[in-house]
Amino acid sequence: MRNKLVLVGSIAMISLTGCLQTRSEIRKDSPSTGGKVTSSPIVFATKERELSKEAQADNRFEEVNKDFRQLYGRVETMENQMSQIKDNKALETQIKSLETKIALLETTVADLNNRAKKEPVKEAASDKKKEDKDELASANKYYEEKKWEEAILAYEDYRKQNPKSKHYAEATFKIGVSFQSLGMKDDAKAFYKEVVDKFPASKEAGLAKSKLKKI
Repeated sequence: MRNKLVLVGSIAMISLTGCLQTRSEIRKDSPSTGGKVTSSPIVFATKERELSKEAQADNRFEEVNKDFRQLYGRVETMENQMSQIKDNKALETQIKSLETKIALLETTVADLNNRAKKEPVKEAASDKKKEDKDELASANKYYEEKKWEEAILAYEDYRKQNPKSKHYAEATFKIGVSFQSLGMKDDAKAFYKEVVDKFPASKEAGLAKSKLKKI
């Protein structure tokens, strides 16, 4: 758009300046008079009218030039506004992602506090194993019902309580799927890569590689 305006402005200036004559050129006689200045009232009046036209052309040129500068300024202003709008949209997306993460962390902390209050000081090994199994089942239920935020929290809690569990890779992979379903691709990639790096021989690692190629 800016290049078109510059081209139009240049053409306008060339057209106007091409129509102008200097005052000395207007005052010269035609070739038939031998280049001498005449004092004829008719010739003098004609030349005065030509000088008046020249002044009008000068004024017109100034008006066109002024309009061109104003239009160019408006184009620059619009370009700046469009740039600011794009920056604002990117910032809003980042803020929304951070707010979602904060909400998840707050829910996790509250859930852990509630569980800490309810759990006895001592717990039998059999009871602990049963509880861990129930937690995984609960997480899988959230996952199957596509309650992605609840699934993330449940799987993350399971991983913390069972760092050596045979279902650790499964829980990690499903956390990645849950984040991807929420549109949080960067977070999903992190969990997919964790599965590939820590459990390269697992079936979840193959699934994670496939997911990474499609993101």
